[in-house]
Amino acid sequence: MTIHPATFGTPEPGVEDRPNLWPNGAYLGSASTWPHTQGGLSEFVVVGKHMVRILPATLPLRRAALAEPLAVALHALNIAGGVEGKRVLVSGSGPIGLLTAAAALSAGADEVVSTDVVPGPLRRARDLGVHGTVQVGTDEIPSAYFDVVLECTAVPAAISAAVDAARRAGIVVLVGIPADEPRGVNLAPLVSRELQLRGTLRFSDEIDQAIRLLDASPHLEQVITHEYPAADAVEAFATAADSDTSGKVLLSLWR
Repeated sequence: MTIHPATFGTPEPGVEDRPNLWPNGAYLGSASTWPHTQGGLSEFVVVGKHMVRILPATLPLRRAALAEPLAVALHALNIAGGVEGKRVLVSGSGPIGLLTAAAALSAGADEVVSTDVVPGPLRRARDLGVHGTVQVGTDEIPSAYFDVVLECTAVPAAISAAVDAARRAGIVVLVGIPADEPRGVNLAPLVSRELQLRGTLRFSDEIDQAIRLLDASPHLEQVITHEYPAADAVEAFATAADSDTSGKVLLSLWR
C-alpha cells in the first residue's frame, strides 16, 4: 500500500471542492511549516484511514514510490485545464518535470518539449518519449509557441522564459514552488498576449489516478535512477543533489 500524504484542514467557503487549499492542513515531508513536517522515512508511521491506498497486486513498490510526485504532475495538468491535442513545454526535467512530461504524453498532448540546464535530465526526458528537448543556455526555447507551459523549477529566469514561450492566450502553470520573497520576473508577455498565469499546490485526489497510471505504465519506473538502503541515506542525498546524474533517488526500507 501507499498513503496520501495530506491531512486536509478546515473547509473554507469558495474552495469546498479543493481540499488541498483548506487552511490548517498538514503534509508529510513539507518544508512549508516551521519546524518542517517530517516525512514517511520511518519504520512506522501513524496515518488516518482515509489516507491509505491499497496498491494493485501488479504494481511493484519501487514504481509505486512515484505516486506522490506523479499526483503533483497530474494536478498541474488539471489546473492547466488539460493538455489533450496541445503543444506543451515542461520547464525543468528533474523528477517532477519528468513525470509532468510523462503525464502530458499520457494525457494526449500533441507535442511535449522538455528543458533543462544540463544534458542528463534531457536524456531521461527523451527516454520517456518527449518530442523534443532544449538545453537552456545552448538551445533556444521557441517564443510564443506553446499552448500550455508547465514551469517546474521555480527559478526566476526560467519563469521569465516560460512566460515568453507561451503563445497568445496561452496558459502558464507554476508547478515549482518559488521562494517566499520578491524576485525579478519579466511579465510583459503576460499582458501583451493575455496569458493566464496559474499556480498549483500539491494535489487533491489525483494520487488515485497516479496509481492507476503507474500500474499501466511500467516505463515510468525509469524516472528512478538510483536506489539505496536506508543505511546509505547520506550518500543517497548527495546523489540526489547531482541533477545531471540522478533522477528520482529512492531509499529502500525493505532490504
